Amino acid sequence: MMKNTLRYCLFLLFALSPFLIHAKHIMGGDLKMQHLGKRGSYHFTLSVFIDNIASSASSYEDALNLMVYDRTTGRFIEAIAMRLTKTRDLVYDNPSCQKRFSFSATEMLYEGDFTFNDGYNAEKGYVILWDRCCRNTITRNIAFTVTNNIGSMFSIEVKAFFDKNGREFINNTPDFSSPNGSFLCVKDVMALNMQAYDKDGDELRYSLITPVRGYTNSISLTAEDTTVMNFDKLPLVQWANGFSATSPIPSSVPITINARTGLIEGKVSEVGVFVYAVMVEEFRNGERISVSKREFQIATVDCSLDSPPIPVITHNDIAVETLTGCEGDSFTLKINPYNSNLNYQWQYNDNNLAFSTGSTIVANLPGKYTVAATFKDLCTSKVLSKAVHIKNHTLPDVNITPNTALFCDNTVLKIAVKDSVGNNYQWFRNQVPIANSNAAALEIKEDGMYIIEVKDQRYNCTRRDTLEAITFKSPRLSLTANATSVCEKDTFSLFGKVLSVETSQYTQNWFYENKPINIAGFPYLTTNKGKYTLKVEDSNGCITEESVVIAEKPSPIFQITPIPTICGVELPPVPLQVNATNNNGVFTGRGVDGNIFTPQKAGVGSHLITYNGVADNGCKGSATQTIIVDAQIQLRMPPIFQPLKGSFVQLTNTVNRQDLSYSWTPAINLDNPSIQIPTTNTLAKQTYTLRASSPIGCFVEAQTVVEPYGTLYIPTAFTPNNDGQNDTWEISNLNMFPASIIQVYNRWGELVFYSENNQKIFDGKDFSGQQLSAGAYVYRIKILTENEYEYKGALTIIR
Repeated sequence: MMKNTLRYCLFLLFALSPFLIHAKHIMGGDLKMQHLGKRGSYHFTLSVFIDNIASSASSYEDALNLMVYDRTTGRFIEAIAMRLTKTRDLVYDNPSCQKRFSFSATEMLYEGDFTFNDGYNAEKGYVILWDRCCRNTITRNIAFTVTNNIGSMFSIEVKAFFDKNGREFINNTPDFSSPNGSFLCVKDVMALNMQAYDKDGDELRYSLITPVRGYTNSISLTAEDTTVMNFDKLPLVQWANGFSATSPIPSSVPITINARTGLIEGKVSEVGVFVYAVMVEEFRNGERISVSKREFQIATVDCSLDSPPIPVITHNDIAVETLTGCEGDSFTLKINPYNSNLNYQWQYNDNNLAFSTGSTIVANLPGKYTVAATFKDLCTSKVLSKAVHIKNHTLPDVNITPNTALFCDNTVLKIAVKDSVGNNYQWFRNQVPIANSNAAALEIKEDGMYIIEVKDQRYNCTRRDTLEAITFKSPRLSLTANATSVCEKDTFSLFGKVLSVETSQYTQNWFYENKPINIAGFPYLTTNKGKYTLKVEDSNGCITEESVVIAEKPSPIFQITPIPTICGVELPPVPLQVNATNNNGVFTGRGVDGNIFTPQKAGVGSHLITYNGVADNGCKGSATQTIIVDAQIQLRMPPIFQPLKGSFVQLTNTVNRQDLSYSWTPAINLDNPSIQIPTTNTLAKQTYTLRASSPIGCFVEAQTVVEPYGTLYIPTAFTPNNDGQNDTWEISNLNMFPASIIQVYNRWGELVFYSENNQKIFDGKDFSGQQLSAGAYVYRIKILTENEYEYKGALTIIR
């Protein structure tokens, strides 16, 4: 007993040293960050625990800066402004001991927001810290110097906020709960709960470490941003003799920490105030993504050996150890019997509950509830009631999938819980019910905090799960054209622009009719109508597509009214006509004047006539038509042929061209009806038609009549001797030919007889009336019809 009293006196003397009390105050602290749901944006919270005996919250600064360092280079990058937002006194579960030793501690909370840009992509990540002097010097396990007291450094080490492609890495670091302001009596079993909560459900690993001293002291209270830090060899505190990272508190058994839960266990063996530090490493898929540290101190004292009675927790006046209900149900727990000579402190999961020192408490969270009891007028070890475990009915967990909701603001994300028969569902966004959301699945388009309430029919319990949906801003584009519909051969302009992209790196691609094309600059001029698409994808995987469709206006189909072949330039002008609904078009071509084609101006040949017009929709069109002008065909043919009956006659005619074809109708008694001049020996009167045709279809026709006459009987001799027999040269049937010429020549070629139209009869006399001598003569008889016939022969005069 003497030894314990001596220890207490030494401790009290050390604790009340005027120099140490007034100069030093930091008991511990930690730092955390939580993602705000916007790209690169985080909320930071710095918890600092101060000793109110050595200082007070009012003497602390209202604002401070966190410092951001590159983990690789150790160089300062940025300061994050923080403001004091809350102060809270720690709750002690042993008021008698607290009063006896004048212990009082306050938790000070500094908070601030900061947005990191895409450039925060360092390979080894970043360290965010606060470095400040000075530590509470009443701690026994740290070696201090009288003139130069050491500082504290609270930090988190995090993975890079973005990768090299601008993709964001989102993380919420572990969150330590506020510690109890408790005392431990010597020989007490020590159980310090240092478990943290991780919002992302990542794996946490705990270990005891040596506190970081940092670069501050009583002369330089804050760290300089010019300091280059080696984060693998940060300045650590120097342990006092007999203490280490794994033995920070005197214990009769080895101190241990559960690597999975953070529970520190041992058995206190000496009095004093002792600082200890816990490191929490956060792992995701086997990769370490953050390191957080919590420092705090514990006071151990000599206590009276007397012990208060162990309190009993009842519900409805019945001692209970387990209560089962629905999530959110409340249970009134009561100390029975209640002893007014004792101090009571209710605890939840081993943490002291503020302002919970009465006989009852309303418990509405599942977990472990205990009550600690101490004497009001005596510092003794506390006693704990048996724990009451409040549980929820065993129901399937309600877990929203996917458990990470990161999506682009131009997409739809489907979130859902497992559907079960008999469940009723209601979804909420930011605490507001979503209309018509009574199914297990929900499609969302906005960020926010989504809650699902699932009520089962068996217990009528409502279960909940929460999912924070974070949207990335998708790229914003502009794609326009100077027209949405153009004519067939028109050129149009495309204008494309990336207005904004959330990440520093992105890709953009062009497509025409869903096939990649290369567009280097704007405006892009083209005549190819169809669908053009600009697709931009940023490093978050957000894709935005903008398309514009350029339609082709119907091209006008103009048709010039066909004009038959014009058979001769002397023919009259021809009007040109087209099927246009307006008359704003123009005809062009040889021989064209306005909408009139003049064969004489064009001349013989094939002439291409073009019409160019504009339709009502503004599109141009054209039409062509070939007009053929043929040379005039001239055909001349006697109207009648009068051959001798039974004789052959050529149906002579004349034409002015050599490229004609011929056709005679009818073909009766013609030797060839397909030649220009056929021969006939028709015996009866016959009308013939001749068609002379050009190669391109022009033709003329002429008619003639073949009218045969009887045969002439010409004597070869006569005897003009007045005997009444053959005294004259009489030609039978000559009277059938009203037009004729008879000529007789002597052997010297002298004309000796001439008669027209058979007006004279040759009687052997010459023109003077003298008798011609007997002998041989030559005659020529011409029949003057449409066709001239001539008969020649010898004539003998016999005397």
